[in-house]
Amino acid sequence: MELPEELLLAICEHLQPARYEDDAVLARDYDLSRHASHRPAAAVKVVSRGFRGHMTRTARVVRASNYRSWAEFAAQTHRHAELFEGDAPWVRDDVLSSLHKVMPRLRAVDLSIVTHLLAPRTLRGVEALVESTSLVAFHQYHGFLSSICAIVAAAPLTTLSLTIDYASVPDAFSPLEGHPTLKHLSLRFEADVAPELPESLPNLETMTIAVGPRTQFNWDSALPFCPSLKKLTIDDQCGDRLYDPSIFGALTPRTLNQLMTDLPSLESCHVARVASVVFYACSTCHDDERIICYRTPPGVSLTFGPEAFPPGFRVVLDVDTAPLPVSVAIWDYETITDLDADAVPLGYV
Repeated sequence: MELPEELLLAICEHLQPARYEDDAVLARDYDLSRHASHRPAAAVKVVSRGFRGHMTRTARVVRASNYRSWAEFAAQTHRHAELFEGDAPWVRDDVLSSLHKVMPRLRAVDLSIVTHLLAPRTLRGVEALVESTSLVAFHQYHGFLSSICAIVAAAPLTTLSLTIDYASVPDAFSPLEGHPTLKHLSLRFEADVAPELPESLPNLETMTIAVGPRTQFNWDSALPFCPSLKKLTIDDQCGDRLYDPSIFGALTPRTLNQLMTDLPSLESCHVARVASVVFYACSTCHDDERIICYRTPPGVSLTFGPEAFPPGFRVVLDVDTAPLPVSVAIWDYETITDLDADAVPLGYV
């Protein structure tokens, strides 16, 4: 007995992997989640070849690289697809302008594979895309231009991921000021100078900030006011490849503590990497190891990734309760003893 076509499609749509574009994360983490989501469900492995054909037709994610041209792509049925990955050279203005015609349920676009040379040619297409769809997720990991924020800010976005690898004006992010629907934001700074972030993002829940090794970034005034932010992820390589990086404006333990304190709803903060200038300026040697001390606000979980520090570092997450001698406490980039009691505390918090 053969099942009706519509029933088969409904079953296959149910077996599709869960959505994964609702989180704004770094490109590497995004790729891992993408591959995980494409992993076939256990139920799919027992179905027939014909059933798998229906799985392809009901896929929530379509990749441009699976098609040789726009003509071939447009000839297929994509009525179930919600996320378009523009990882092919034929993805240009005219294609983005026409996506809504062949993907009626389109809600997310990933242009992370678009090259530096191709990125400027997709600006008009993104503008047309925003006008023709209710876009809620936008990912672009190359070729950031200042005008892209003004374009995507007009969409009811909940998720935004951008890499700033071109020089941009200081107020490039101003169109995002007070964005009413944005919940997930990921920014990677690779340009020499980073533009200023918006002053307020009232509904933001998760934020990821990555700073490249050649970027000058001032962490003292980096984050916007985010009263709803629950999760903060930081990947800080600020100044690692500069000849003379400055400790002023760096993400020292004290600065990180202040950032977390200023976020009233924060639940967790994960630091994937710490800039070299920080862990050498704000640590001390004791018993053949270097120790760096942090303090977290009440109710906030602070964790560090395996690449955060070089081998031989010990991280103390609460210097107030740690069983360490006074000589190990870090004060203003140096270790002090009881004789230096007038020093201003900096590195230990």
